[in-house]
Amino acid sequence: MIWKYLKGRSKGMNNYLRKFISVCGMFAAATVFAGSNNNQDSDSNNTDQRAGVPPGACQMGEDAMSVSIMAAYTLWTAREGGLCVASTNVWSGNTANPVQGSKIYPATRLNSGFEVGLGANLYHDCWDIQARYEWFRNNNSTQSSATVASGQAIATWPFYNATSVTPVYAQLNAVSSAWRLQFNRVDANMGRSFYAGHYLMLRPFIGLVGMWDTQHFDFTYQPGGTYNRVDYFYNKQTSWGVGPYAGTNTSYFITNDWSVFLNMGAALPWSQFQPTSQEHTVRTYTNATTYQTVTEYWTSDSQYYVEPMIEMMLGLAWDSMWSDNTWGLRIAAAWEEQIWFSHNHMQPPTMGSAGYGDLSLQGFTLTVTVSF
Repeated sequence: MIWKYLKGRSKGMNNYLRKFISVCGMFAAATVFAGSNNNQDSDSNNTDQRAGVPPGACQMGEDAMSVSIMAAYTLWTAREGGLCVASTNVWSGNTANPVQGSKIYPATRLNSGFEVGLGANLYHDCWDIQARYEWFRNNNSTQSSATVASGQAIATWPFYNATSVTPVYAQLNAVSSAWRLQFNRVDANMGRSFYAGHYLMLRPFIGLVGMWDTQHFDFTYQPGGTYNRVDYFYNKQTSWGVGPYAGTNTSYFITNDWSVFLNMGAALPWSQFQPTSQEHTVRTYTNATTYQTVTEYWTSDSQYYVEPMIEMMLGLAWDSMWSDNTWGLRIAAAWEEQIWFSHNHMQPPTMGSAGYGDLSLQGFTLTVTVSF
């Protein structure tokens, strides 16, 4: 009896086991079938997405990436806010209606500079990489001088006396000033060129930008009235910055060779500014033969800020290719400008060193690029 009972139980378990295996097999088959359909749907979706991506517009060399070498001549002028040294006709004695005056700034002029760059087209979906170095100097060796009516100009930087901490904005008889800038920039980016229509080509890019510069802002005051002294102010600022950089290059082709282009970019570099300021006074005594030189103040500072930058380049370009499009030549002439916000941190000691003057570089740029 026991044997029959156990034998019956074994048959029942076998039946249950066969049913369980059958259910698992059906579930596995359904899973494989569903996965196959999902893969087909995914491949179909990816194919549709790839079909919607504009094809790249790039030049590829034979069995290698295409390399480009760029050189540019720049004829720029630099401007910076916060460099006013005096205001004229702010004091005219008892005159009720003085003649309209003006602001006095350091002289500026056009200066030559250059840019050099290197680029390469990659095998990966027509992406390319570019790097560039920029050099500019605004070395005005001569000072801009102004002679005004006696005591009818006022200083924008205060005088200080070694025996007093009270600043004096005295009337001036004469003022001279000079501003010198040594500017360097390097940037690297990765982008992809493609056509947005038959004639319009775009190249969005992302990358990094770096900047370092040194500037000197020196000026001299000759006070009027009872001040028997000449004051010399020496200001220097060194700065550097590095940060993310992005933009778009746009070209509209008029013919197969000629195009109008507009390049724009923006950056947010993390920057350090280190301004120093000094005032030296040469006093003349009543006998007009005895002089004394006194350092009225000497200050320095170091601050970190995020300094926004925007740039624009508008011009005309000519492109030519030969040898089965493995060699290329591009000549471009353009107006270029870039603005570095709140770049001037040279201020009187009573004002701290918060940036209150933007630095702008603008002018003509002639670029030659050879690709192979």
